[in-house]
Amino acid sequence: MSSKNVYEKFKELNKNNVITCTEQDLQEFIMYGLILQTGEDYVTRDNKKLNVDLIKNKELKFNLNFQNLIQVSNKIYKQQGIKKVYFMSSRCYNMYKQQGLIINKDNNEYYRLFDKDLWLVYIL
Repeated sequence: MSSKNVYEKFKELNKNNVITCTEQDLQEFIMYGLILQTGEDYVTRDNKKLNVDLIKNKELKFNLNFQNLIQVSNKIYKQQGIKKVYFMSSRCYNMYKQQGLIINKDNNEYYRLFDKDLWLVYIL
């Protein structure tokens, strides 16, 4: 980031000598000399104490198991020869149905975004 961008970002985040930023932003402000670290405290260039609130990155862990959906998809492919299956919620299904994107063909419902691109609908 250029020094002008860092300075503008600092001005935007600094509200009454309280700044809320990420660790990376804080390090950039220190590197460009906008903030000085004195022990565990921070001060601005004009020697005013600055309260820094760091935004912590959340660690998100997902334990998703798609095995059931893969088995359903393989079963549909083996029985009907259909390669494209659209797994959707009932809310999504109703919305697409109202928009006319769900069509019936050969006693099956398909999601159609383009004329020749049909996806078999499977409601979760």
